[in-house]
Amino acid sequence: MLMSLVSMTENSIIVIDDISLTDLDDLLKNDTFLFASSEFSDKMNQVPEQIKEVFILENGKNQIDYCYRFDDGEDFIFELADRVYQCYKKEANLHFRSTETTLENIKIELANQIYSILKKAYKSVIAGNSNIVSSDITTTMYQ
Repeated sequence: MLMSLVSMTENSIIVIDDISLTDLDDLLKNDTFLFASSEFSDKMNQVPEQIKEVFILENGKNQIDYCYRFDDGEDFIFELADRVYQCYKKEANLHFRSTETTLENIKIELANQIYSILKKAYKSVIAGNSNIVSSDITTTMYQ
């Protein structure tokens, strides 16, 4: 499911598998929403300024709030999808104000595809398929 969102957003979603990486300053240049494991977040010395919100896949069940801390990957992924959707809608609005209707339409189409693509990926995971569902439209999300 995560890879479906990654394929839709080109370079806007970065997956880091190295839990030892805690210096994000060199990696992050734009406003960022960080989705991380509790182990990763515990090792961060400080949160870089460009990280606007941190969402944690939590091991400690007593710390789960389903707003910023989640106990399973499914809820975690759907929160990420919500954030991507909101970013595309915000960008479409900016293009509307600047009368760039082509870019506005692309962003609206991308926003509208997110949930259907995620639903297909979810059904694929439930069915045990390893096929990754991806979007036909790819674009970089500027924040």
